[in-house]
Amino acid sequence: MKKILTVLLVLVLIVLCILGFFAFESKKDSKTNQETISQTDLFDVSGDDIAIIYDFSLQSSKGLFKNDRAYLPLSWIRDYINDRYYWDESIQSIIYTLPDDIEYFRLPDEAPDNPRYFLQNGEVYLSLDFVLSRSCIYCSQFLEEQAKRLYINDTRDAYETAEISKKTSLRTGESVMQRVVTELNEGDPVRIIKDGDNGWSRILTDSGLPGYVEGKYLENRTSTEPVIAYSAPVYSHLLMDEEIIMVWHQLENQISNKNVSYLLEKTDGINVISPTWFSVEDNDGNISSIASHDYVEYVHGKGIKVWALADNFKPYVNSTELLSSHNSRERLIDQLVSHALEYDIDGINIDFENLEEKCGDHFVEFIRELSVSCRREGLVLSVDNPNMQSFNAFYGRHAQAESADYVINMGYDEHFSGGAAGSVASLPFEDEGLLNCLTQVPANQLISGIPFYTRIWTIDGAKVSSKAVGIETAREWITDNDVTVNWDEALGQNYGQAGNKHLWMEDEESLKAKVSLGRNCNVAGFAAWRLGMEAPDIWNIFKKQ
Repeated sequence: MKKILTVLLVLVLIVLCILGFFAFESKKDSKTNQETISQTDLFDVSGDDIAIIYDFSLQSSKGLFKNDRAYLPLSWIRDYINDRYYWDESIQSIIYTLPDDIEYFRLPDEAPDNPRYFLQNGEVYLSLDFVLSRSCIYCSQFLEEQAKRLYINDTRDAYETAEISKKTSLRTGESVMQRVVTELNEGDPVRIIKDGDNGWSRILTDSGLPGYVEGKYLENRTSTEPVIAYSAPVYSHLLMDEEIIMVWHQLENQISNKNVSYLLEKTDGINVISPTWFSVEDNDGNISSIASHDYVEYVHGKGIKVWALADNFKPYVNSTELLSSHNSRERLIDQLVSHALEYDIDGINIDFENLEEKCGDHFVEFIRELSVSCRREGLVLSVDNPNMQSFNAFYGRHAQAESADYVINMGYDEHFSGGAAGSVASLPFEDEGLLNCLTQVPANQLISGIPFYTRIWTIDGAKVSSKAVGIETAREWITDNDVTVNWDEALGQNYGQAGNKHLWMEDEESLKAKVSLGRNCNVAGFAAWRLGMEAPDIWNIFKKQ
């Protein structure tokens, strides 16, 4: 009887252990999410849409699968990959500008069954092969999967690979409660995107599935170098081997060219002069010119280079209409370069102001195309820009620096006619502009623009007006009105007041501070607006001690 009871007790204990084990496993499974996410949900695509994963971040823009090829939207390519692709609506063509050549890709020239690009619903799409051939990226393609996808990266940094050490689940997040992407088996190769601080790692499988796995399941980690066959085009630049001291010379007509000798006699140290000779006359790209052979001959005799200025100041010129037209850009470039060669000019200075944001891409393309002609003819190309701030970033200074020789930051008009009273160019304003530019422009291509003028402000209640004057005129006003000026350390300027009139003075002291600021930034030099508004002693600010 005792034996029977003992056997029964053992059997009961065994049953209880088995029940306990299954109860434990059931409880454990209840804390683990077994739901699987579909590829279409994971990548938010279906059909012939292609998910774009850039730098392992899923993009809102989608590619298209057409003619057994992958295509990417041009707008996305320009924002993230390569902004040298330019769609010219006026000639229905993709334009790609290189250092010494301009390539045109027109739809009529393309094979209909294998096009480099196509238009759909107002968007231009470029073939992935076309992009890869001209861009510093590498791409992993998964175009036969349920959800078509591309992984695009542009870094040359090494990355880690590993193997899965034990069967486990790849999940959508850093928890076993996150949904399952796929099951991973022992020995599966993966790429490590990032190791987390909580023991989970973000990885990518060989089949192009992203997700998270516990780091303990990763073994045999190896560093791998990416392979990018593309070689970027090399841009040459015509740079001076001395600090640039440049002045703009404002001219109204041919007769005023004769004043150059009188004005230069009062200067000291100038090595570049930019006469305002060329103006765009219409939206077709025609220009007017008041260039002078005698002027160039005289200035060259002084050892000074001539960078003739071209402006867009005529009120009936619409810069967006002008620069968005291929024929207008081409005509404008041909005329500028022809005049430069005719008058033995050393360079062209582009001063296109008050551009609309929608003109930005067209302006950059104009500079790129102009740079090709200037490079061929040995002409220095410089571009004037408003003091760089976030709202005028569309001027594309990074692209200017790549194509042109010099980028000029006009660090003035902080306060301007028609606006609130204040400094024309405080030191913090100048400093902000230069530092912003240096994030996009190499220091040896950046010229700091400084003012030889100031404004005498009149504040009459809510009415504010001003008059721009040169340095000597401002000094006379101070003397005539017995004004005491005091140095404002925060602004880097002397300030004076006479009744309801106010003056934030540009003088030797303030300009010396601006020059010191530029030299501390190692800029290529300085450009002053304008010749004739300075005082004779002002040239001392450029002399190095």
